[in-house]
Amino acid sequence: MKAFTPIIILIVAASMTLAIDPAEKKAQMMQIFTGCKASTNANDDDIANLMMHAKPTTQEGKCMFSCVMEKMGIITDGKLNQPNMIAWAESMGAPTSAVDTIVAECGGLSDPDPCESATIIGLCFKTVSRKLGIDMDL
Repeated sequence: MKAFTPIIILIVAASMTLAIDPAEKKAQMMQIFTGCKASTNANDDDIANLMMHAKPTTQEGKCMFSCVMEKMGIITDGKLNQPNMIAWAESMGAPTSAVDTIVAECGGLSDPDPCESATIIGLCFKTVSRKLGIDMDL
């Protein structure tokens, strides 16, 4: 159920790197979620599932997750955008060695289906970060 907590935190934190006030950040995130919901035919249950930090269970939910990750710059063309991932993780205080390990283990993962690719990368990120003892709830 909490498989995607680090990824949702990653998305929110990436949005927080912008030099804007919290209300505007939240509005931007909601705009991204709304746009991705519409473009992927996801439903309210898919959004609720992601907001509860749960792994997407439907194809539409996976595609919505992928869309949000793409809009945030974390995934590009179904693959982890390593420079953006590194910048985000370091801005959250993750040790460089841990970030390098996550990128090394998850950076090459992908699937021909970009929606599935986002899910695979998300699960890898969660697994490796937990194994390294990184508290992504910083």
